[in-house]
Amino acid sequence: GPMSGAGSISVDGSTGYESGALSQSQPTANGTYGVGIWFKAASGVDGPLFGFSNSSSDGGGPADRILYLTATGTLRFVYVNNHAATSATPASYTNNVWHFAYVTMRPTNPGATVTIAVDGTTVVTDIVTFNLMSYSGYWHVGWSPTTQGNPTDHFAGSLSDFVVFNTSPA
Repeated sequence: GPMSGAGSISVDGSTGYESGALSQSQPTANGTYGVGIWFKAASGVDGPLFGFSNSSSDGGGPADRILYLTATGTLRFVYVNNHAATSATPASYTNNVWHFAYVTMRPTNPGATVTIAVDGTTVVTDIVTFNLMSYSGYWHVGWSPTTQGNPTDHFAGSLSDFVVFNTSPA
């Protein structure tokens, strides 16, 4: 893992982010999938660890699947393109230590179960009434539009080993 910080990126909170080069379909229609990332953030940092949108850079249009740090250092996950987000995690993670966050989405039609696990422990489980959206787009690491509720569009801190699974690794 990136506990040493090897292979991680650091972003400055104003300009830097990584974006996927290839468009992919949201794998929501037929089953569970999950996304995860290692992150390290200092006290007072907020903003998106990752997100998904139909634009390869920025701009309007659908954007969701956004995992972001709140102003108090807790995590929330935007799961549909209308600002709808999970409950916040009970703990704060802006302590300048590497953490691994993993979000799982299980469509139940209608709705879904969305969980957030941090460092191997599930800390949020929300039953949502929205059907998860499915559209082609791009993953962004360290950036997501503020129109979906995350407090800033750029994250300031370190990120490593962003992963997307079409099933839960647990």
